[in-house]
Amino acid sequence: MGRIQLLGLIAASVSAVRVQLPFDYGWQFHLGDPEGAQPPLTAASVDQSFSRNISNHTCSNMAYAARRPVLEDCRGICATTPGCLAWQYGTHYDVNSRASFNSCFIHDPSLGDTPVCTPGLADNSSSLLGESRSAEPPPLQQRAGVAFKESAFDDSGWETVNAPHDFIVRGAYDQAAALKHGYLPRNVSAWYRKPFRAPAAWAGGATWLHFEGAFQVCDVFLNGVWIVRHRAGYLGFDVRLDNVSPGLLRTGSAAAAAPNVLAVRVDASFGSGHWYEGGGLTRRVHLLHTPTTLRFATGGLFSQTEASSVPTTGVNATVAPTAEVVADVSASVSVCYAVVDRTTDSAVARACTPVRHIAPQQPASSARATVVGGATLVVAAAQLWSVRAPSLYTLTAALVDAKTNTTVDAVNTTIGLRHIDWQAEGGGFALNGEPVQLRGFSHHEDFGGVGVAVPDRLNLFRANALRSLGGNIWRTSHNPYTPPLYV
Repeated sequence: MGRIQLLGLIAASVSAVRVQLPFDYGWQFHLGDPEGAQPPLTAASVDQSFSRNISNHTCSNMAYAARRPVLEDCRGICATTPGCLAWQYGTHYDVNSRASFNSCFIHDPSLGDTPVCTPGLADNSSSLLGESRSAEPPPLQQRAGVAFKESAFDDSGWETVNAPHDFIVRGAYDQAAALKHGYLPRNVSAWYRKPFRAPAAWAGGATWLHFEGAFQVCDVFLNGVWIVRHRAGYLGFDVRLDNVSPGLLRTGSAAAAAPNVLAVRVDASFGSGHWYEGGGLTRRVHLLHTPTTLRFATGGLFSQTEASSVPTTGVNATVAPTAEVVADVSASVSVCYAVVDRTTDSAVARACTPVRHIAPQQPASSARATVVGGATLVVAAAQLWSVRAPSLYTLTAALVDAKTNTTVDAVNTTIGLRHIDWQAEGGGFALNGEPVQLRGFSHHEDFGGVGVAVPDRLNLFRANALRSLGGNIWRTSHNPYTPPLYV
């Protein structure tokens, strides 16, 4: 699987109302877990709670776990899946395809509270290693002695690093480690800590972190209090800081006297790919604040464009944007959009949506966004985007509280106006009415020497190298990439 991207299209996000600060720098880093945790804290792929051998057993209430290429990945996904009490990995014979595959099966609590395992397999062509446990160990936030999460812990002896950071690539090569991971051992977790002060003005509104990616299982603490666990290393996620409990996020004079301390544990001991995946705070981190809790969802501004297939300038293009809006309380809003010419910095089209009602999100769950659409913008004499001439516009969105008639949040993104046709006359692909032969490479995200903590300049180098060879596409194998790559 992968995504094919025509090189040249840029996407970015800025705001006139919200505050967005880089949070990449000055993290204190430690490889491994605190020794005093009870029960002992280990990486998921070497979890010691599995005490019973169920190799070559037939077990009930098990489910196939896709894309677990090696045994450590299989144990790790069970160890971090709530309610999972057993895993099995090995050669499995598929009667439909009449072929054998390396497969992973884990206990699925929805099928039954406990797996029932008996010796022997139904098919002699299969061979499965496996382990089970009678109960899950307590989650990280309920364990005693996890000193690294505490605000008062002295991390001055730790190494200072910046994100993006890959701690797996810094390890020693070992022939006993998995080939698919470049013979770099990954049976380890690590901690990151960072102090910060929030201004008094942040006592109201919404304050959150946005991690563009942290591989693989990420637990976040603020001032010693656990907030969230994120289990998808290739996807960005938000961590709301202001609404965990009253007074937990210190602002103003309270923050000056005792800075807030973030502690992040990242377990990179397993993954899902047959390629090098790395581990750590592998992408950028941002700290954001809006003056009210009524705001745009992260990455929630979208645009559908339609231009004439005529491959010349002077044609009209329509832009139909939508935006995802979240709030802690009910509100009525309108979203005002504008398309801005990047060469003149002037708006060439404007439109506002009708007023929409926004239902409050549930505090105990992830944000439930309301999609606000209903606006159509027409760009006259549009400069169409092409591979040779990637003309670009900025789409801005302002969130207006209809009750006070004030703008409470604003975001923007960069768009290209073009017409694409995958069933062009004569076959093949056409861009703005002209046939285009797609030529390019299939890349993995990592780069030699830096792992998956790839600086933007290295991705620029790769894009320039591809273009110098006549390429115009980059297949992003096999996962969402770091957001700046789409810039």
